[in-house]
Amino acid sequence: LGARSKRVLNGVLPKDVQAYATRRAKEVQASTVKGDLKCLCAVFGDAMKLGHLDKNPVRGIKLPKDQPHERTTFNEAEIRALFTEADGDWKTAVLCGYYLGARLGDVVALRWADVDLGMSGAGTVAFRQSKTGKRLVLPLAIELREHLESIAADQTEEHIMPTLATRSPGGRDGLSAKFMQLLRRAGIDPQYVESKGKPFARLSFHSLRHSFNSVLANAGVSQEVRMKLTGHKTVAMNSNYTHHELTTLSNAVAKLPRLSV
Repeated sequence: LGARSKRVLNGVLPKDVQAYATRRAKEVQASTVKGDLKCLCAVFGDAMKLGHLDKNPVRGIKLPKDQPHERTTFNEAEIRALFTEADGDWKTAVLCGYYLGARLGDVVALRWADVDLGMSGAGTVAFRQSKTGKRLVLPLAIELREHLESIAADQTEEHIMPTLATRSPGGRDGLSAKFMQLLRRAGIDPQYVESKGKPFARLSFHSLRHSFNSVLANAGVSQEVRMKLTGHKTVAMNSNYTHHELTTLSNAVAKLPRLSV
């Protein structure tokens, strides 16, 4: 806004917001611009309630169209290679990412107090998603429970993965970067593509979340149940995480009746 940033809020016009959105769209994905505008809309909305503004300049702004790159899933061989190559807390993180479908930040934040190993049953893990604030209580898959049991006796720390719990996900030496190093050691191609002038990895730790949802989908688990497990709020969001295998799709098409006798 330049010098106009010091004027009254009524001086901010829709064209200013539109110019901002257009400029941001050249730097980030459309979903990020949408989040930016949502925040701005709320701020200007509060200003209207307080009488500082007549109209919300964010209303009616057109979002630039974008074709975002999508994450893909790990196949079974890649999951096994990751687990084999990982050691220490990273081995635990890979198992949690795959068997809980949780985000990296939520995985490394897990504490032993969150886990009920359920010696007489399946066991559960409970945590609150940092992104949504939703609390999930998930059953432990057998292999994950066995792994946690195997390391529980040696743990004296509050966190299940203490060497990862205090590290930031981002940055050149962050957890995401370390995971990409693990991918390369395991011989897995991250499948980098260009996105807004920056490299975007179609395979990352978050792909474990996609894999979790997609494996369940291909096994016939209903979308309603998958949404409960992933914490997705909408069918549309869960669908973005569902990658059907060709065999599953072929079996579905095979159910169509023949038209010729």
